[in-house]
Amino acid sequence: MKADDAEEASIKTDQANVDFEIEVNSDLEVTEAWKLTTQIVTDYFDAIEVSDKETSYLRTAWSVQSFQQNTIRTRLIIKLSKSNPLTFKVKLNSEFSGTNGTSVKADEQFRDWDRILRKYKNVISDFSTRLAKK
Repeated sequence: MKADDAEEASIKTDQANVDFEIEVNSDLEVTEAWKLTTQIVTDYFDAIEVSDKETSYLRTAWSVQSFQQNTIRTRLIIKLSKSNPLTFKVKLNSEFSGTNGTSVKADEQFRDWDRILRKYKNVISDFSTRLAKK
């Protein structure tokens, strides 16, 4: 049996498909915090699908990577958790289809995956270190 190249390109983690609350450093204004948030997102993702500064909601487009035996799609969702103290919920969605070449739009073929691709392994910690209280 061939090794699953998607597993080799990923790490098993408890950060996939879970909301993480990040309390923003109180020295940061809301506008600064939102700007920093979008900068962190664009460090990892090319396309932001929805961004609403007024409601503090952001969702990236699915980023898809196809492997020999699997297709992985990943996206980031950020939403306001609390206004005082300013706290964001950050969720890294990671899903797999189990087959090669699955269309990113074939929602019914994807299931939650308890792994994340290595290129996203620092996303949550980047939010913590760059946004959180020092």
